[in-house]
Formats: sequence, C-alpha cells, structure tokens
Amino acid sequence: MSRTDAVGRFGNTELPQKQKDALQKAIKFEWITFALLTVSATLVFLVLGNSQDGSRTSSRSFRRSHSCWPSG
Repeated sequence: MSRTDAVGRFGNTELPQKQKDALQKAIKFEWITFALLTVSATLVFLVLGNSQDGSRTSSRSFRRSHSCWPSG
C-alpha cells in the first residue's frame, strides 16, 4: 500500500473525493504547524540561552547603583 492509497482510506473504508482532499489539506497543515512550532521553540531557546550571561551582571550592577543605602 503506497502513501497515496493510505490517504484515500480510513481503516477499511474508502473515502469520497471531497474527504480525501480535506484529509490531504489537514496532513499538509499538520506538517506546517509542526515545522513552525519546532522553529519557534528553537529560536526561543537560542534567544533565552544567549541572554542569561548578560542579565546577571546587569541586574547586579543595577541593584548596586540604585540601592537606597549609601555606598561605603
């Protein structure tokens, strides 16, 4: 059974053409959604991973420079 045969069937039932077309569209949409989700998660990981080093230093210096206690 080839991939095109598998799309035209639902279990042992042959699908009508309208439903085959809708199923093809849904499968295409599923792959696009999966690709966008993967790219988005990768970008978030890269952006957050690169911002960790600088944020600690800047928040420490921010706290030191904006403290209500006089520096001794």
